[in-house]
Amino acid sequence: MFIEAAVIALIVKAVAAIPIAVAVTVLVLNFAQIIDWFKARRTNIPEVEKTKIYFTLLDLLASGHYETVQGVFDTRTRQLGNNVRSIRSADIDARLAGYHRNYRLAIYE
Repeated sequence: MFIEAAVIALIVKAVAAIPIAVAVTVLVLNFAQIIDWFKARRTNIPEVEKTKIYFTLLDLLASGHYETVQGVFDTRTRQLGNNVRSIRSADIDARLAGYHRNYRLAIYE
């Protein structure tokens, strides 16, 4: 999936602008937790899914812990809606780290 730089910037700006109501704390965040959360938010309607971008935005905090914002961005409405959560963890698994090796934002298809 090709994502325009402008859409990436819009996702990052949208995450920064909204108060995230759901905050989760885990010891180690793993890839399976990320995928399970996305699966719970998918629809079986291909036309709806075409407008959605599933993402994680990863930050390493000064404390050495990670903050991962996970969400679903609707390209049609250009909004995150209620499909966003923040996860703090002491560590992340190797697979998730691989998705974020060179980028703060990772897109999932």
